[in-house]
Amino acid sequence: MAVFTMNMIGVVDLIPPVLLRLEDAQGATVTALSIDENSAPGTVIGTVVADASAHTYAIVGGSSTFAISNTGQVTVANNTALDYETATSLSFQVTASDYANNVSSPISITVNIADVDEIPPTITRTALHVSEIAEILSTDTLLAEFTASDDGTDGTANITLS
Repeated sequence: MAVFTMNMIGVVDLIPPVLLRLEDAQGATVTALSIDENSAPGTVIGTVVADASAHTYAIVGGSSTFAISNTGQVTVANNTALDYETATSLSFQVTASDYANNVSSPISITVNIADVDEIPPTITRTALHVSEIAEILSTDTLLAEFTASDDGTDGTANITLS
């Protein structure tokens, strides 16, 4: 009877990591990421999640607007392209690699850019009817008149008098 001994040394894994899902900044699974236009560099947009074999992540198929960390966290790298009036979404591809440098298939990620009202409203006093307010005035006394304009597109207005 023969006895065989087999020692395995330096086994190389040939199976690349698998990209599993995309999470928004709050950790919810999503099909696309979203961010407000003009968001600051370093703003976290979301996370690419791969199986446990993933060691590093890389953006391929180019976008200098976003960066990805070794943990899969996607952040704003350069915010100049985050302009809703120029583009309502941007896309890029991500891969993951393991310790044996096996690289996953790339996945495409879309980042939807949300419009932000960038122009502050203008309020102008058009008339002043009373220069001093007496202690007792009737409830319908007109004190002043103002006009307000807003070049924003959201169609809402909040007015506060104090």
